[in-house]
Amino acid sequence: MAQFGWPPKSLPNFNAAVRDTRSKQVKFRRNAAIALGLAGEENRKTAIENLKILLSDEDAGVRIEAILSAAGLEAKELTPLVLEKLTSNNESEKMAALDFFSKCAEKNDFEKLVEFFEKEKNPWIKSLTLETLSDLDPESTRLIVLEELKKGENLEPDYTRNLITLICEIGEPQDTERLLPLLDHHSISVRIQTASSLAIMERFEPLAKIRNILENSANLIKIRELREIAIEGLCKLYAYFREIKNTEENKNIIKIADKNFRSFFTPKREKIYWCAILSGEGLQKATDFLNRIQKSKNRPLAIVVFRAVCLCRLKEWIEPIKNYIKSLDYKEDIFLLEEAIHSLSIMNCKESIQALTEIEIEFSKIDSKMRDLIRVEKEISEKIISERDKYE
Repeated sequence: MAQFGWPPKSLPNFNAAVRDTRSKQVKFRRNAAIALGLAGEENRKTAIENLKILLSDEDAGVRIEAILSAAGLEAKELTPLVLEKLTSNNESEKMAALDFFSKCAEKNDFEKLVEFFEKEKNPWIKSLTLETLSDLDPESTRLIVLEELKKGENLEPDYTRNLITLICEIGEPQDTERLLPLLDHHSISVRIQTASSLAIMERFEPLAKIRNILENSANLIKIRELREIAIEGLCKLYAYFREIKNTEENKNIIKIADKNFRSFFTPKREKIYWCAILSGEGLQKATDFLNRIQKSKNRPLAIVVFRAVCLCRLKEWIEPIKNYIKSLDYKEDIFLLEEAIHSLSIMNCKESIQALTEIEIEFSKIDSKMRDLIRVEKEISEKIISERDKYE
């Protein structure tokens, strides 16, 4: 979605942008860098040649815009030049370079990005690097993340949370052992992230500690982001108790869900998760609410609905999610597509695995990258199911 005031109204046309690449005025060169990134396919080669010049500009702002335009054009030809920007003292320039690699990196860039990661001190930039690495080689990145987690309390809380999130996405069931000590971390945000991630990975012991953290946080935490993370974990706990038919254990979760569903002050995103729990209990009003949101024009909220119902393991939603995925344009709706597929993968049941297999077969005909993503998501889900079945 275009940001307010973006792109600037005063951008030159393509020919003027090529001319302004060599302008003595920084403003003109910066606008030229932006305009080159908007080039059509017929001008792509010329745009890349001129971006190559701007990547070596003396002005950091010009270089940053050139990197972002190269990312937008997915100009992999410029990879060697952009790699050099990772050594910049300008953090915005390094972040722009990481944006480029999130779109353009290939497997042979992995080792160079690992070298950068090991030298980098900024936790936020390290987190962004790990995300790119995980797309290139999930298993090797998983091992790097586990090594980082060994540093425990010495890491910044937000960075620790990012590591936990990544393990939740690409980790193996046995990696939960590494997360358990973090339930006693000095930071409440890390404790919430840990408890929720353990629940999502279906590691429910120590049950009392995980449950207390999630229930208290869902009720008392003022920060909306942390509250939502706790609610997601509660949805998984609900699914677990529902699966083993332990209605007594679920009573308090259902009570909290009902209270927040009826409250005027509950944010809509959070209400979706509470409705998923109540829909699982047969409350028609909650099901109607979910259906209304899912069919609305607010597509990001529709994805929240899918995530919520999958966390609660409401299998009647598998078919609607499959149909939704098939309705998306796999080039234009890539974010929605990835999120919907990930939602199915966290349901962790044989029916969701079957659905993912069908979708994988469809994408094997049109997009190998998406097919591989589905395969990874499915494999992680299968491992969680296998590990869970050992204890049931």
